[in-house]
Amino acid sequence: MAETLRARAMRAGDGAAVVELWKRYLPNTENWDAWLPDLLEQLVQKDIVLGGVVFTDSKQPRCVAAGITCFLPQSTVDDFVARPKPYLNRRLLVRFRDGDTSVFLSPEEQARQNADAGLEMFVLEYCQETFDFEQQWAHEILNAIVPVYIASHTGFNIKRCLHETELVVGHIQEAGGNPFLFEVAPQDPFSLSDIGHGPRGVYGVSRESLTADKATGIAKSLLYCQSPKFQLVLQEQKLVHHALEGLTDVEIAEAIGVSRDRIRQIWQRIYAHLEDVDPEFFSSVASPVEGMKRGGERRRVSVAYLRSHPEELRPRVLRRN
Repeated sequence: MAETLRARAMRAGDGAAVVELWKRYLPNTENWDAWLPDLLEQLVQKDIVLGGVVFTDSKQPRCVAAGITCFLPQSTVDDFVARPKPYLNRRLLVRFRDGDTSVFLSPEEQARQNADAGLEMFVLEYCQETFDFEQQWAHEILNAIVPVYIASHTGFNIKRCLHETELVVGHIQEAGGNPFLFEVAPQDPFSLSDIGHGPRGVYGVSRESLTADKATGIAKSLLYCQSPKFQLVLQEQKLVHHALEGLTDVEIAEAIGVSRDRIRQIWQRIYAHLEDVDPEFFSSVASPVEGMKRGGERRRVSVAYLRSHPEELRPRVLRRN
């Protein structure tokens, strides 16, 4: 009997399971357990990396796929394209581990680029339990993660996305609309594995080389960007993200590290801003004289709208006038 799958956005707590998946795929890899799970947790909690994961729906779920991306400084991408060396993902993670936080864009830096020229996206890793597409299981895993992976990037202003991977699985990239760009030699001191899996290539697409209307598959979805209507600031976005996960205000306050009163103030600020931009936004909500349910209804209406408009929850505005 085939296992059922559950796909969702990557979140804090997934680091150890993702590393276990990578180790199953690369059995000769160095011992990452001492640092990589904690590092992934840190990167997820700080909203530096994002992506999707797939778990088996069982009493002891295991991670069977993970796609993790980051946004890089322009100079890093330009240098990689001009002087490519393999295993950029490994080199970036090690540098961040050793204290160089400049290798990835923080949410504040993402906001500036998102509102300006656009972001340079790099796939830190895509791995699934098997790439043997003679098996139906491989197709089921890939089909499960693709919608979640696309949704996690919807609304970002991405001008170019790059993925370094083994040539033997490059057809997955090409099927998603990311053509082969160039090859990089597999042997390198930063190799993820003692033996490696063979030649590696870089795949990608940019708005300069391929417009969103002409792109296909995943690339088309990544290159399309809907500008936000309301422009929430980062703290407001973080609160809403937790609300979308079903957390109460008390739990959100604990997650963000502020008081419950401060959470109420942020909600009031969000409501006021939504109504300022769109005076009819809460037209379906009862007036204050009809009781205390108005606050809960405003939250319900706000969360419902923001859930269906992910572009509103991407870093773009650092502060409002």
